[in-house]
Amino acid sequence: MELTFYLGVDPSKIALGAKMKLGFINGKSRRPYQDFEQWTKADCLVISWLRNSMSKNIVESFLYINTARVLWLELEARFGVSDGAMIYQLQREIASTTQGELSVSAYFSKLKKLWDELSCLVSAPSCTCGASKEITNMRTADNLMQFLMGLNDTFDHVRNQILMMEPLPNATKAYSMVLRVEKQREVNSVFTNSLQNLGMQARSSEQGRDFSTRNNWKKGFQTDKKNQKCGHCGKSEHLREQCF
Repeated sequence: MELTFYLGVDPSKIALGAKMKLGFINGKSRRPYQDFEQWTKADCLVISWLRNSMSKNIVESFLYINTARVLWLELEARFGVSDGAMIYQLQREIASTTQGELSVSAYFSKLKKLWDELSCLVSAPSCTCGASKEITNMRTADNLMQFLMGLNDTFDHVRNQILMMEPLPNATKAYSMVLRVEKQREVNSVFTNSLQNLGMQARSSEQGRDFSTRNNWKKGFQTDKKNQKCGHCGKSEHLREQCF
């Protein structure tokens, strides 16, 4: 558990909700007069789950709290972040996120996580007047632009193609298009490297053959020279024309 977290979307609440134990931290599951032992057992189990989700440097501060509800309120008081501060933090992180050294997949996953957290904090209003749909469409367009703006310049071509589409796709569709370009480049890079390796091997083989040919010619020349005999002096390794 981080020292700073937003309790409204904390993973601990999701886990407790899945196990039908959310009432122990939100106050809805109060200590009963009957089945007290069973309730205490469940409450202690929730306390254990919460402590296990904390980092070791802070868990010792909560060893002597005896109910899950009190423990949750303590966590909320110490480490909870207000909606406004969290929204500011998320918006700032989204605006500063760029691809950089990340792959397209890792970059999009990072943005998607931030978008989902922000969506939990700023939900669209429920209505029948069409405002909710309009707000959702605006968010979809914002996410697309944020994704495209953070891409590296090497994706300029596909980025321009996406911006020329009518209607504009959502960020997930744009991500799929950019990902295909990245994968194609990886395939092309492997193919190019293979061709370069084959070229180097061919040149090395050709150089080896040239060296072998020159070496054989030299050996043959030296052998012929040894077999030569001068008709003037009678000595070997030269002819009459070369005798001085």
